Amino acid sequence: MSKQRIKLPKQLWTEQSIDLTRHRYQGKLLTKSDGFALGKAQRKKIPREQLAQLSERPKDISALTLYDWSNEGRLERLKPIRAKRMSVSPFTFYRGMPALMLFDQVWEPYNSGLFQQICGDCHLSNFGGFASPERNLLFGINDFDETLVAPFEWDIKRLVTSFVIAAKEIGLEESVGLKAVQRMLNAYISHLDQQIALSPLQIWYEKIDASILLEKTENQKIRKKLAKKVNSASGRDSASVLPKLTQQDFGILLRMSPCFGIPKQESHLVSIMKHFLSPTAAR
Repeated sequence: MSKQRIKLPKQLWTEQSIDLTRHRYQGKLLTKSDGFALGKAQRKKIPREQLAQLSERPKDISALTLYDWSNEGRLERLKPIRAKRMSVSPFTFYRGMPALMLFDQVWEPYNSGLFQQICGDCHLSNFGGFASPERNLLFGINDFDETLVAPFEWDIKRLVTSFVIAAKEIGLEESVGLKAVQRMLNAYISHLDQQIALSPLQIWYEKIDASILLEKTENQKIRKKLAKKVNSASGRDSASVLPKLTQQDFGILLRMSPCFGIPKQESHLVSIMKHFLSPTAAR
């Protein structure tokens, strides 16, 4: 089966685009004053109001076309499982196909021109807790399958959209979702202000400790639930989940799921080794 060809713009990069993936501009490390000047100059070239403009998707490309395209290379037996999961609700559809929004963003008439290494699938369910090498519980993005170099605002647009869709899905008024978006954006801007004074190396080591997340949770009921989960997660490590993921069979082997895993057929050599190394064969 031949691969589908998806029409894309000739290029996203223009003369006004700036590569900020290495904290440098024109070969020099960006200082605080340089960053301010560069940002203001870019804002004059591309006013922020333009970033809200949407364009129509090419008429020969539908959501189903992109869905089929995003399925290329996937195992046939897993495609129905993906479709079933995506069909549960608008939010599961949204999170299940990041390619759809990325495609639409590619065709937007304007972008900031500020290119960074972005997540590519920055919705609220892709944030969570994870352990640092020092066994500290941190909070942040935990999914980078779709990461790419692109305009920085693409991540922000996908994240705020996920807040609105999620709020509607759990039965909240649209105003609640929009209020959550406003608070998220205020926190984002505040965090950027804090990072302005930091060096690239200091930013590299920046982290959000789970305890800070608890402190900023105003709702007491939600805070208690989060505290319980944090305490539970803090006591777990890779050794504690090993029995759930593995089975004892001539050593430790990954436990295969009937739906998602196909155990590799053991070779004739392995079967012979099992026979001669078994306790009964040694008698």
